[in-house]
Amino acid sequence: MTAAHSIDNALTVLGVNPLALREHPDERLVAGQLGHALRMQRHLGDLLPVERPAIARELDVRLRALRSGRLPFPVIDREKLEEVLRWRGADKMPALAPFSINHDEFRLSTHWNNQVRPSLPAGLNSCYEDVVRHLNEKRRGRDIDISVSVNFQGFIPNEIRRLIVDVQKQFQGIRVLAEVSQWKTQEFQRPRLDPDPLVIGWDGEEFFLLAAFDLTPLEAAVAQVMSGTLPSVSE
Repeated sequence: MTAAHSIDNALTVLGVNPLALREHPDERLVAGQLGHALRMQRHLGDLLPVERPAIARELDVRLRALRSGRLPFPVIDREKLEEVLRWRGADKMPALAPFSINHDEFRLSTHWNNQVRPSLPAGLNSCYEDVVRHLNEKRRGRDIDISVSVNFQGFIPNEIRRLIVDVQKQFQGIRVLAEVSQWKTQEFQRPRLDPDPLVIGWDGEEFFLLAAFDLTPLEAAVAQVMSGTLPSVSE
């Protein structure tokens, strides 16, 4: 799947009619659904305790939207969302980037603890494992890290921006899924560390020097200061 027309394609895969999504909801439809949701809320006590929390939560989300004059947001099937996030272009790079509303950059990297930034919720980082493997193949035999990134260059309409602000507290995170025409690639030299470290333990209150081996003069002095056998400079 290439990036061409991928937003409309994504909506189709997710089961949403792109044209219907852009239409303003009919007031009578909103009012009718609001009345139905309120009737369901009054009968929550008829449900089994095991099913009540999930349905009550879904009803609360629906009522928030309907009371503000909007139709409830469509629920996205996780498997279909993962399918969309796995779309790749001819360069083996993702066709879509899920930007956080708090960051203008989305980045994938070979760095072991920084492979997907900003990190995605609920294990969706796994949708990019193939990209990270591809980057690792490119750096094979070289002591470097490689990253690919893209910056959000679009403009969010005022109506959508107000919507995001209104509903932000209902969600743990909001993403803007946008098409990517070109990724920026960067290579970084990995920092070279002295192979002979000090080993320090922490029991929750105190720090302990557990081991020190093959010390340089500086490391030997630091070890003595931390073990109390040599006064520190500040003393």
